[in-house]
Amino acid sequence: MTLLGDDTTDEDAFETLGERGLSILVHPKGRRSIAQCHIKPPEELLDFLRQIHRELEGKMRKGVKMCAE
Repeated sequence: MTLLGDDTTDEDAFETLGERGLSILVHPKGRRSIAQCHIKPPEELLDFLRQIHRELEGKMRKGVKMCAE
């Protein structure tokens, strides 16, 4: 699971996620956060989303099931 957040209200969610997924702060300048990564919008965020899109498209072409039934 990946969790993206852009303000201090997301810190509780980052903490709850812990090591079970990837927490990413999306903020132009960065700030103190317990998120594991920092992405600067808009370009880094767009690059990240494009990469996810490419990976999902590849998995769909290979017939990988993306959602639980």
